[in-house]
Amino acid sequence: MLPIRSIFCGLNGYRIYDIRKTCDYFQIDLAAKRRTALCPRCRRASPSIHSRYIRTLVHVPITLTTVRICLLTRRFRCRNPFCDQRIFAERAEDLGRPYARTTESNRTALQRIGGIAGSNPGQRIAKDIGIPTSATTLRRRILETPTPEHQSVRVLGVDDWAWCKGRRYGTLLCDLETGRIVDLLPDRSADSLSAWLTAHPGVEIISRDRASCYAEGSQQGAPNAIQVADRWHLLHNMTDALEKIIFRHHPELKRAADQVSAPGPSQDEQNVGMPMPSAQEINDTQQPQTDERPQERQLNRAERERLARRGARAQRYDRVIELRKNGLSERAITRETGVSRRTVRKYLAAGTFPEINPPARRSSRLDVYEELIRERLAAGATVKELLQELRGLGHSGSESALERHIRRRLKWRKRFVKNNEGVKPKCPSPRAISIMMLQEEDKRSDQDNAFLWRLTQNCAELGVAGSIATDFSDIIRNRQPERYDGWRQQVNTANIREVMSFAQVLDRDRAAVIAGLTLPWSNGPTEGHINRLKSIKRQMYGRAGFEMLRKRVLIPP
Repeated sequence: MLPIRSIFCGLNGYRIYDIRKTCDYFQIDLAAKRRTALCPRCRRASPSIHSRYIRTLVHVPITLTTVRICLLTRRFRCRNPFCDQRIFAERAEDLGRPYARTTESNRTALQRIGGIAGSNPGQRIAKDIGIPTSATTLRRRILETPTPEHQSVRVLGVDDWAWCKGRRYGTLLCDLETGRIVDLLPDRSADSLSAWLTAHPGVEIISRDRASCYAEGSQQGAPNAIQVADRWHLLHNMTDALEKIIFRHHPELKRAADQVSAPGPSQDEQNVGMPMPSAQEINDTQQPQTDERPQERQLNRAERERLARRGARAQRYDRVIELRKNGLSERAITRETGVSRRTVRKYLAAGTFPEINPPARRSSRLDVYEELIRERLAAGATVKELLQELRGLGHSGSESALERHIRRRLKWRKRFVKNNEGVKPKCPSPRAISIMMLQEEDKRSDQDNAFLWRLTQNCAELGVAGSIATDFSDIIRNRQPERYDGWRQQVNTANIREVMSFAQVLDRDRAAVIAGLTLPWSNGPTEGHINRLKSIKRQMYGRAGFEMLRKRVLIPP
């Protein structure tokens, strides 16, 4: 049988007098074995006992039951005539800190619980496992936790994280060789990054976001370090530039979406540009249209509110265009209408009222039976017969849910809806089209390829911009810095405003861009830690300060 001391760890040097179990907790009565105690002021041993008292400490639980230690503590007289301390209590520093109500083991457990779960959730967890505490105490334990010490960093990853997206940002620093967070900075500025790099010398490579403040801070704090532009951010910036170009051609987008659902092009057109839809899709779109129209139904509340919001946006758009025709500047239009200058600039660049597509349909348990549902409905099966057949395959939904799925499936699709049911095809957003253009051709669907082919045929500028973006994507993905100068000449020849602006920014950061195409380092681990930071930040509902957030992020999980 194991000795009792092996169960109650950390009690060596103490004599256990009694162990008893109450309805709520274990109680352990013990006292120190040593006969003398050191004076905390002069550090001289004294054997003279003045008095005794009971000190209660909460220990780590046993079998989810709270453990209380009743320590018989002695007061001693200091016999050093030159010491100002006359009476002192013996210290039990191996068991708990002076004046503490918990043992050191209990304090460490609370620090781990608070660092992982936070204060309020940690309080509930601690209570369930037998360590009763409060959220305030857990917050103190988190702030008391020592942050891990890191060795000098050679390869540093730098990226921003949002306090409030679009308004206030901080900076996260990551050691890319070990994949561990090094530090968290409360702002995104060149001065704070430069000060950190100055205080932590030895950084040789800095993989960073493309923000100019990080480039300036890296140059000031570590002038000899090699700066590396993150490849994902390069592709992201290219997507932003491409989205601005696409937004200026909103009518062409709608026309291309309409053409995709119409009968396909001739055989000669199929040999030009993008791949065309498959034969099955063309046959589907060539089915004869019937004169039958679905019966008009009353709009629900969400649809009425959406139409009202669209009407308000259309009025604002018309007002902005009218003021522009009257010769007002963007700033004057902003003052007149109250619309942000960014929205005014977007309206003026659109050329027509920019529609907002309805949200994509959520996934359903019936998605796996979609082909079967379509076949059985085409064969004339009723909803009840279809439901019985699906229940035989393991589906447990109701008849009303199946009816809703069939009705909404005919209306909602991810990007396109076949027009053989009298539903207008849905046009992808400019963001979706920009991402679509940067995808590899063999990874796009046939509908996406057909839409891009139609779009580039309708607008030559979008075809040139898509070619430039595709070449840039190939350079980044295949790490081909030797092709960069040729791509730059292609941009100058095309002379598209948004792409020229993007290329000019790259020219100012050319060394970092070439290093990003040459060196293997990227901000992937840094982005992963930013996702963890966002999760921790949202757990605290925005009520914790920077020190609390920094502690929880730096403490390893």
